[in-house]
Amino acid sequence: MNASASAREVNQTSTGETNDDGTGAFPPTYVLYVASVCLLAGIVRLLSRWTVLHHTVVMFLLGAAFGYLSRTYSDVNQYVNLAFLTEARLLQVHTLLLPVIIMEYLFSMDPRVFLSCSPLAVITVVLDYSLTLLFQGAFIFYFLDLYDIPQSPVKTSLIYLLFGSLTSVTDTSYVVNTFYKMGSYWILVKLLEMKRVISLVGACVVYIFVIYVNEFQYEIEWQNIVIFVVLQFFASPALGWLTAQIMIFWLGRLYNDIGVEITVSIAVAYLLYYFGTVNIAVKPMVSAIAVVVYALLLNNRRTCFSLGLDTFLYKLCSILAYVVKTVIFTIAGFIIANEDIVATGHTSMVFLPHLLVSLTLYSWCMLARGMVCLILAPVFRRCGYVLSWQELATMCFCNVTGTVCLITAVASCNIGLVQLFYNSRHIQYMMMFHLGVLAILRSLVAGTMFGKVLTVLGMRHVSLARYMCTFISQNSRQYTETDRFVVDLL
Repeated sequence: MNASASAREVNQTSTGETNDDGTGAFPPTYVLYVASVCLLAGIVRLLSRWTVLHHTVVMFLLGAAFGYLSRTYSDVNQYVNLAFLTEARLLQVHTLLLPVIIMEYLFSMDPRVFLSCSPLAVITVVLDYSLTLLFQGAFIFYFLDLYDIPQSPVKTSLIYLLFGSLTSVTDTSYVVNTFYKMGSYWILVKLLEMKRVISLVGACVVYIFVIYVNEFQYEIEWQNIVIFVVLQFFASPALGWLTAQIMIFWLGRLYNDIGVEITVSIAVAYLLYYFGTVNIAVKPMVSAIAVVVYALLLNNRRTCFSLGLDTFLYKLCSILAYVVKTVIFTIAGFIIANEDIVATGHTSMVFLPHLLVSLTLYSWCMLARGMVCLILAPVFRRCGYVLSWQELATMCFCNVTGTVCLITAVASCNIGLVQLFYNSRHIQYMMMFHLGVLAILRSLVAGTMFGKVLTVLGMRHVSLARYMCTFISQNSRQYTETDRFVVDLL
């Protein structure tokens, strides 16, 4: 009897659910939360047609409002309590949310963006992301200097890489969709699409490496690092390729079995992600790499699906990704506002100077991104990507910190990782705060001013010849790589 009561108490504590009558008959609060968020998101998105604000910004603010109410009033806390997210086991948030986002990313882009370009171009985009990570991540030294703590080289390096990777994640879907509607700037679109996928993979690699080092209590040997790198370069892509070939062979022999084709395609992505994250101390694989390769090859062989089913699968992934994006922005706002900063010896006035720090972080990211674009412009030209100064300015301006950043930031705010932040919950929370504010600032600036920036840069005018050339190349199955470059020569 005592064991049963103790188990029920542990379960209620882990999920943030309590019940005074002792029966334990209380519905899970996250079901109510997800339903409420989706309902509010639909209303907000409908109202956002008459405003310039993106609906995710409004959902972030609503999440912050509910977080404050939950922290202040116990009645609200009984029904809206997300303590189970910050106390859950590591990698649970990542494994639950990221596969859908990856599938939506890869199925929304033209697979020929990767498969038709030269390896040198991909290496250049990887170098672009790496330099952006190193430059923008350097801000963490200024942030840590605000606190008088004894610093460790291993932990500081990991925080540096984690912070740099999260600030460098780029969601270019809004910009890419705008250029697609304009029917122009294919070279720039190609680079932005590659940057979006590579930055997603980079953020996942750094986060999984942090979890891997955490398993060794931050006392990792060089052979462990070598094993980690080798698995990411060889094992993860090979696993994704092999799974994709099996799925293509299987799906090609099914016909008009919609339920099986769609269910299996999404389920395999989750199984791939789970296989990489389970028992990570022995098998440190970054599952995002395998899922990216799997989704990319599956998208390239859409003929293996029944007629029209590939479009339906993309729409389904878009719907699921919309729910995930809405939920994660609200969760981020909730966690920031729900944190009890008084318990760490601070008052609410601590946010005033840190808002200035967040603005400084945004300015530093813009400056660092500009420096990286200037450094790599000759390299892009050498690879055949001749970019004008207007296009380079667009690459600097359109860095929107999207869903992947906030998912990883929420996962990094887990209490199980507090040892990484020198056992200071306040430092861990403030890092989450700055990443959340940075995401909102980038969404506000890029979402509201992108059209005006294009007008100022003179990129709104598109000739009829350029539009027709892009339209034909996008819709033609038989094309050459020269067709894409002809667009920007018109």
